[in-house]
Amino acid sequence: MGRLKIEKIMYEGDNYYFESPKFEEGINIIEGENGSGKSTFSNLINFSLGNYVKEFDKKEIKVHKEIVNDTNNYVVSIIYIDEDRYKLKRFFNDNRIFVEENGEIQDYLIHRPQNDVKIFSDWLLDKLGISVVEFYQGTAKSKLNFADLFRLIYYDQKTVPEKIYKDSRNDRNFISDSEFMRKVIFQMLMGHEFSEYYKLVGELNKKKKEKNDYKIKEEGFLKIASEFGFEDLNNVGLEDLEAKVKQKNLQLQRLEKYEAELLSVTQKPVDSTEKVRQLKKRLIDVELLFESTLNKINRLYKEIKSIENIKENTILEVTQIKKIILTHEELNLFSPNTCPYCLNNVERTEGHCICGKEIEESEYEKFFYSSDEYLAILKSKQKSIDTLNLAIESCNDELNYLETELKKLTKQKNDVQKLIEEVKEDVQRNTNVAEIKDIEQQRYALKGEISSLDQNYKVKQNFNEIEKGLTSTENKIKKINATLKTKNKEAKEEIETKITVFNEIYNNLLVDIKEDINQARINEENYMPIINGGEYKEASVDVPIRLMYFLTLLKMSVLDSKIPFPRFLLIDTPESLGIDKDNLEKSISKLLNDSDIDNDSDGDKVERSDFQIILTTGIKKYPEEFSSYKKGRSLNKNNKLLIKKEKNKQPN
Repeated sequence: MGRLKIEKIMYEGDNYYFESPKFEEGINIIEGENGSGKSTFSNLINFSLGNYVKEFDKKEIKVHKEIVNDTNNYVVSIIYIDEDRYKLKRFFNDNRIFVEENGEIQDYLIHRPQNDVKIFSDWLLDKLGISVVEFYQGTAKSKLNFADLFRLIYYDQKTVPEKIYKDSRNDRNFISDSEFMRKVIFQMLMGHEFSEYYKLVGELNKKKKEKNDYKIKEEGFLKIASEFGFEDLNNVGLEDLEAKVKQKNLQLQRLEKYEAELLSVTQKPVDSTEKVRQLKKRLIDVELLFESTLNKINRLYKEIKSIENIKENTILEVTQIKKIILTHEELNLFSPNTCPYCLNNVERTEGHCICGKEIEESEYEKFFYSSDEYLAILKSKQKSIDTLNLAIESCNDELNYLETELKKLTKQKNDVQKLIEEVKEDVQRNTNVAEIKDIEQQRYALKGEISSLDQNYKVKQNFNEIEKGLTSTENKIKKINATLKTKNKEAKEEIETKITVFNEIYNNLLVDIKEDINQARINEENYMPIINGGEYKEASVDVPIRLMYFLTLLKMSVLDSKIPFPRFLLIDTPESLGIDKDNLEKSISKLLNDSDIDNDSDGDKVERSDFQIILTTGIKKYPEEFSSYKKGRSLNKNNKLLIKKEKNKQPN
């Protein structure tokens, strides 16, 4: 996988500037007193890689004043990813980062405005050979960012050591610092198979969302089709609709031809007697249909009224049953054959109350149902109310449809009656006006039917596309699930192997630093350190525990080039967290202890230059043999990292 190397970092503003020395492969040390700018240096590297730096955010309470108050300021970094050189330039208070690659300059957004936009983090992860995958936790969704992985690459001094992972940005969503996300970060940095696995998980979630979208569209189309009286979309074919359209168009052509003949001067008037007979027959048909529709409407009104009465009675029963349930614990004292006063058993004649009055036995026993029986009755009655509501809704839908049809029939009846009158006038005028009007009405009706069928055709066509997409998506989900099952197994096997290697390296590092540590490993569930089987250790030990955790990740990536960890560590002032000088030097000396990594997984000789560590630390707070790795000037309160510009003078 890809490896990252920082060659140079530069800061430029109207008031301050800084230019680092050239960093080499292997170990690079920047030393300085407290408050001289060591953390600012680390923050500049962090910032230049597109990450959020709290101290550079002017909205925060505690900020780096020199940088926040500076103007026209930016950071430039020269980096290598494998053998390729890139120049990155990021301005403060801007959501872009400029990348010079092979002489060409591209700019990328830093924060993702929407899901399908490629941002700088995506570019960087792609260059490092790490998949940009999506994660889902409940309804929340997140994409993997370089900033997430950087939490195990950047050892900062502000994070409490026992937390291991660098703190995530405090205003990000809960996913970022969840146990799930921390596990994902470890897995993505350690296991190539997990990169493929989570990529598949992201694809699966996308397809599931697509399926859900198709389902929503499907339901929407069915609802629209029902509301507008379209054909049943599930039971009609495009060929049938197309055939109906052709048939209706043919009828329309014939009508138009006949109408043209009627308008011809040479055309004789039609037989008025026959025409009146036809119209009267049509009128009778319309009136019969009108009466039938009216009867259906009246019947529906009665049915709705009946259902509403049943619903009211059922609601009343539900109310009564709720009251019975509320007081039933006291009523359990009684049985059908118990005297309510002395509670003694009573010889009761069937069909009679204890007092001797005749009663309906079923009504009498109703008082003595058990609590479970009353709850079952209540549930049944409440379900009945839901069913009755559906019945009323269905009746109202049918009623609306019939009332619309009734209006159409009323208009048809009036139109036919007018035509009959027109025919009578035609006899006197010797014209075809009534016939022409009749043809016009038929033609208008046909055009309406054709328009409706065309609309049905388009809706069905779109509906078929949705069904096709839904089927295709479901098939893809099945394939991904099958592949995911295999990939999950491979990923688990890989991480088990990686944990074994991690534990061996981690244990060797820590046992050699602290005499009272005899065993160090990580939890297989959350990958957090377990020292001496869970034994409590003083706070100062947390520094080497955390530092060696980071170093173990680096060593593993040097051992196995397939591991996605970018073979780069940024370590900021580890001594600031209370570790004693002896343990600190022992911890730092482990950065050079390469006796256990002679060959990589392919059997090739491993050189120390296969990685880069940039370490900031106090003056001489490192072993003597590290002196040759010091870069640049020593920082102190009189010689701070950021150099103030003299007026009208530019830096060399």
